[in-house]
Amino acid sequence: MMIGIILVTLMIVYFIYKTNQSRSYNMAYEKITPKAIEILNERFANGEIDEEEYRLKKSQILN
Repeated sequence: MMIGIILVTLMIVYFIYKTNQSRSYNMAYEKITPKAIEILNERFANGEIDEEEYRLKKSQILN
């Protein structure tokens, strides 16, 4: 019985850890992505890259 309680407690701690870890990754991703898209839009607007390269880079950033 005691082993079951310990296992359940360890599983809960593990899931809390994984949830926090993925949340911090998502926060970092959300900070980087808009800046990268903004730079890409500026480069396209300035004529530094063509539409094909723009679409390729945009899909790479968003994936």
